[in-house]
Amino acid sequence: IDFSATNPDYTANIRVLETFRGDEALNMINSDSYSDYKPKEGYEFIIAKVAFSALSVQNDSSIDVSYSDFDFYSGNNEEYDSVYISMNEELSRNIYAGGTAEGYIVGMVKTDDKSPKLVYGLSSLGKETYGKAVWFALQ
Repeated sequence: IDFSATNPDYTANIRVLETFRGDEALNMINSDSYSDYKPKEGYEFIIAKVAFSALSVQNDSSIDVSYSDFDFYSGNNEEYDSVYISMNEELSRNIYAGGTAEGYIVGMVKTDDKSPKLVYGLSSLGKETYGKAVWFALQ
């Protein structure tokens, strides 16, 4: 999955490289943590590995790229609650034009949701913050 996003201050290419769900995601989380995490009943963890490349940035500034800029939604476009689980390779970098940040974003989705989505560019109020939200279908 590959998409270019434009913000008034920068243009970026965002790619979802891999997606992990269920036991595979749970094992990745627990092997990378001192805690023993478990999803709530009827849910499973999902991890998206994302690459965020800055194509251009105004005024030679930098971009703070973070997992918190992304949200998980159901196949029915309902927002899932945020999950705050830190991983060693989480998406969290400061980059300049030409740079790429790559890392994991952790969420929790219903086990029977066959088509969850990851979205970049929505605020906590569900409104587009960066001019145009970018939606990725996950499998």
